[in-house]
Amino acid sequence: MQTDYGDTALMRAAQFGHTETVEFLVEKKATILTKNQEGKTAADIARENKHAGDPATTINALETAAGRGNLRDQNSRRKKLH
Repeated sequence: MQTDYGDTALMRAAQFGHTETVEFLVEKKATILTKNQEGKTAADIARENKHAGDPATTINALETAAGRGNLRDQNSRRKKLH
């Protein structure tokens, strides 16, 4: 599920520095490569919002997820209409 701007729950958690929520979503197999309408991933958003929480911990959780294979982009699962 994404907002009208293409943001996911994982992106919003990363944006506001909610590391525990990021870790929870990653454990539940949230995809980390999904991009919003600006072409940004959750890790990109975490890097931009250094004032929110502990971005290093948030980014580490996302990178750990990458090592576990949570890389599938949600956008690639959408069917194209012809």
